[in-house]
Amino acid sequence: MLKENLLSIVIPTFNSEKTLKKCLESVIDLKSSYNNIELLVIDGASTDKTDEIICSYKKDIDFFISERDKGIYNAMNKGITNSSGGWVYFLGSDDYLNIHKDLFHTIDILSVLLDSNVNVVAGKVLYDNGIFYQSHLNKNLSFKNTIHHQAAFYRKSILVDNGGYDESYHLLADFKMNQTIFLNKKNDFTTDILLIPNLIALCGHQGLSKTQHKQLRLERFTLIKNWYLYLSWKIKNLGNKF
Repeated sequence: MLKENLLSIVIPTFNSEKTLKKCLESVIDLKSSYNNIELLVIDGASTDKTDEIICSYKKDIDFFISERDKGIYNAMNKGITNSSGGWVYFLGSDDYLNIHKDLFHTIDILSVLLDSNVNVVAGKVLYDNGIFYQSHLNKNLSFKNTIHHQAAFYRKSILVDNGGYDESYHLLADFKMNQTIFLNKKNDFTTDILLIPNLIALCGHQGLSKTQHKQLRLERFTLIKNWYLYLSWKIKNLGNKF
């Protein structure tokens, strides 16, 4: 049963023994100050000590599964399916929440989520090279993902209504989801997303999307093309202005 006042934090993992402990402890620290959080860990049948680490924290983990999957977005979709909260947040296993009280304001952010009528709440992240990135949502989504995944909280219904993450994309399914939310926005997109100045997570600046350049270019080209094809169709058939 869906619990609207619950935040589901989903951590996809695969051979994450070097970073997972710090990641898990950041969520567990958050749970210690706010009860309405569930923690789900979706593992892709790791072959290192990832499962041992997860088992050592089993009393703090609400749902755990370890099985072969089809990639990170498949794992994230499993997290959506098995989550009980009205809101979902995804945390990389090599990233961790910022729980510094002067920056995160844990209770304030979670109160915003539970009291809000929007579908996305997004803040900023700090990369390990010292650079901050503030999420935003505007027409730049035609060519660049402007919502950082480790800075965004999604209402579960908006993820489910859009069919979850498109697993045909290996690097940019989150980009596609954000585009879809924007293209299906209400007249004023600010009614769909709330931007906040808070630092949500600290993460590495070298992810898969930074290293698999050929695949990244291919997926980005496809998303940009589909964006403009959709807008052309919408303007022609519905008379809607972008």
